Amino acid sequence: MAVKYRSRYFIYCVLDVESPSPSIFEFPDPVGVLLCHASTLKLTGARFYLTGGEPQAS
Repeated sequence: MAVKYRSRYFIYCVLDVESPSPSIFEFPDPVGVLLCHASTLKLTGARFYLTGGEPQAS
């Protein structure tokens, strides 16, 4: 589904989760990020590494 509806999918990164107001960043279109080689997907441990680009604060 993420490949077909790329613009509908986001990855959210939440920092300082125990804070009353944690920082939340969104990365739109993770499939597009993979296709332009700005990230790597490692299937061992199901890790998705973003190696370029700036997150958008949400």
